Amino acid sequence: MAIILIPVAATASLALLNYKAIAISNKTIKSTISSNGCNSSLWNFIANPPGRFKIINQCVTVTGMVLSINPQPDGDTDFPLSLDPPYKNMVTKANFNPVMQGGIWSEMICQHPETSPEVQPFKRGECKGFNGPLFNVPQVRQHIRVTGTYLLDLREQGHAEIHPVSSIELIK
Repeated sequence: MAIILIPVAATASLALLNYKAIAISNKTIKSTISSNGCNSSLWNFIANPPGRFKIINQCVTVTGMVLSINPQPDGDTDFPLSLDPPYKNMVTKANFNPVMQGGIWSEMICQHPETSPEVQPFKRGECKGFNGPLFNVPQVRQHIRVTGTYLLDLREQGHAEIHPVSSIELIK
């Protein structure tokens, strides 16, 4: 599979909109964003049993249009992103279903409180102590730039994801 990516240097000078630290116990906790634009500390808040993910690239940046918004019971807010032409080859056949609509599944982790008892048992409590970015949820049909880990979710037929999302930027 060929993968075409925006070089990190090309995006380094762009402002990261909608990224902010959150306050916990009256002190601000800063998330660590590496020089390549991804926040590796977000993996501390993702249930990752053996065999769940195959990481293709630790940090990628893609652009596309938001197809729908899907708040999840585990606290994540997910959305399929219809990729712009240079990135179309990053999705798999499993991304072509009624929910993902051919878009890459993008997961903004720990964006709202967990809604038990609907949470899968292996995901319960995974957002406890979360100190990462809280995003303004993008709107359907917005054209955005997303940076995060590019992987395949092997537990769910191998669909392609950006998970976790480290930054989102609105493209005007």
